[in-house]
Amino acid sequence: MNTIQHIISLALLSALLLFFSCKKDGPGDEVSANLSVEHYFPNSGKAGTLVTIKGTGFSENIEENIVEFAGVRAEVFSAQSTSLVVVAPEAATTGKLTVKTGGQAIEVGNYTYQRLSLKRVWPANGPAGSNIRIAGEGFGSLQQPTRVTINDSTALVVNISDTLIVAKVPAGAGTGAVKVFVDNMVSIGEIFTYQEIKSIKPLTGGKGTKITISGEGFESVKENNKVYFNDKQATVIEATPKQLVVIAPEGIESNKASVIINGQKTVSAAIFSVVPLPKIAAVSPLSGPVGSIITIKGSTFSTVKDENKVLINGKEIPLETNPSSTELVVRYPANIGSGKIEVLVNDQKVVGPEFVNQELGITKVSPESGLAGTEITIQGSGFSKDLLGNIVSFNGVRAQIISASESVLKVIAPPMLSTGPLNVQVGNLSARAPLAFRRSGVTTVAKGFMTLDYNYSKIVIDSKGNLYVNNLTSIMKVTPEGVSAILATGFTGIMGMDIMNDVIYVVESTVAKKVTLNGQVTTIPTAAIAPRGITVDKNGNFYYPNSWNGILKVTLPTGTVQNMNTGGASDKCRIAIAADGTIYHSSDDYQGMITRTLPGGRGVNWIGQYERYGYQDGPISTAQIGYGPAALKLNAQGNLIIMDSNNNAIREVNLQEQMISTLAKVERGFADGDLSSAKWGIISDITIDKEGNIYLLDVTGSAIRKVIFK
Repeated sequence: MNTIQHIISLALLSALLLFFSCKKDGPGDEVSANLSVEHYFPNSGKAGTLVTIKGTGFSENIEENIVEFAGVRAEVFSAQSTSLVVVAPEAATTGKLTVKTGGQAIEVGNYTYQRLSLKRVWPANGPAGSNIRIAGEGFGSLQQPTRVTINDSTALVVNISDTLIVAKVPAGAGTGAVKVFVDNMVSIGEIFTYQEIKSIKPLTGGKGTKITISGEGFESVKENNKVYFNDKQATVIEATPKQLVVIAPEGIESNKASVIINGQKTVSAAIFSVVPLPKIAAVSPLSGPVGSIITIKGSTFSTVKDENKVLINGKEIPLETNPSSTELVVRYPANIGSGKIEVLVNDQKVVGPEFVNQELGITKVSPESGLAGTEITIQGSGFSKDLLGNIVSFNGVRAQIISASESVLKVIAPPMLSTGPLNVQVGNLSARAPLAFRRSGVTTVAKGFMTLDYNYSKIVIDSKGNLYVNNLTSIMKVTPEGVSAILATGFTGIMGMDIMNDVIYVVESTVAKKVTLNGQVTTIPTAAIAPRGITVDKNGNFYYPNSWNGILKVTLPTGTVQNMNTGGASDKCRIAIAADGTIYHSSDDYQGMITRTLPGGRGVNWIGQYERYGYQDGPISTAQIGYGPAALKLNAQGNLIIMDSNNNAIREVNLQEQMISTLAKVERGFADGDLSSAKWGIISDITIDKEGNIYLLDVTGSAIRKVIFK
């Protein structure tokens, strides 16, 4: 019987133990986390000073936390699982500060009883150069200046009283405790979080670009970091104390990045520049076998390799070489298939043509433009060695093939040549050239018809395609066929000429005149003028440059003169007037700069920099032109054409995209032909016909040259 009772007793005891072990803990029965202390402050002060202890494993029940100063128990003022606030006791002395909670005990550090005490720092975060306020007592000293450090870096004390210090955060301080030193005493306060943006990557892009901001002092909670570019807030998608990843917002403009944390703003040194979307101008080849080297030419690519991605058929292909801003090179891999070529530059996407996986492909066409009869070399793969096995067509017109190999075809541009795609067909395979073949080149309209003056001889065109050229005393008419005749003569010194609605306007040293197309000359009544050229706007008002007086406007029929506030102007370069009244002009004969003056505004340097003339296409912010451009002209598309004389080039500025490209660049001399072989001399002026062809006034050859683009 006793044995049975004993067994029953053991069973009941086991059941009770199991019940209590499985019972849900009450508020005071929670199992404590590991007790640890990260920091405490202040580490000194008088009795009654509130001391904050930060860490983990504290009980939220005040009575369960025992805090002692040199063995004397202190009152716990407030308790949370991650912090305690206690009152330094009256009876204690300098010594160890300890905490006991839930059976665990830990030594926090020393607390010193003294008059010096650092009680509060605010703000508790910020960048170099920002001010922090330090509250406490005992800051005054009669022996030596009070010193403040942040993470052991000395801070500049801006202001001080016995209970308050204002100090400036030193550069590179880093995150660490704030300390105050007074008369061989030191008091350690709370941790100050140092904020700094060290880098942003990438430095270019636009809406949707993923930007990594590296530095220190960021918040791990994404929402606690506010990131701005100008006044546009970016979306934070990743956050650590040393790195933020954000998405560039709608409407982002070029600016520095700023991060605001707890109201404290940190600004990057680097500027994030908003650039146009990347563009694909040509892909070479557009077809080919596995292993083909594919060259993608365009604009706004990144020169940083990992900021570019190339995809074919949706699959990423690594770059074969280091990129440039205008060229990316990849090798076509196996098992990828035919598909669209896509380029992503800093998350800015552009879709190009389709690449076709086949044996036949065109890698290069030389020259890329020409006139009927031009000999063209086509390089690629998969051609037939039999002349009759290849069909070559220019915009649908079949060309004569004069030689053929598996990799090179030589053909003659057909008589009915027009701008369009160049195709090679071999059997049932067809390949297209990377670029459309342009019917373009240079021809001479008239030569040796009059003596020209480099400074003041100009060229204009009427609605029927007749050209008009002036020297100092006469205006010559030249028909489209090159037949020339004097239109008007007897001028005392023509300094500029323009045409509007088939009426020619000329200026002499102090007077303006109109010339009809039948040669009748009349004087235009104006206030006093001193022109060095002329451009007429759509309303018949005219503008003229006058050296350092800038551009002046003569409003007709009143003849009043108004200074347009443009700044200095070149007397030799034709100015351009947009439909909205915007003025484009060269600021100096010896600078590669173009000034733009918006209606009602002041002239600002728009393209080029002082003493930085050169030759570079691309965004206008970095583009360069040669010094002393000869003429500016707006074409039918509203883009600005620049006769870049010293580069022997015709340049085009796409005003919508703010990009500069080269239409033609030749050697100095005199030769007709395609754009790769033609030459021209010193050009004093240009004009443009309805088809977009450009006529050059070639002073060196006393000739009118026609540059064909279609």
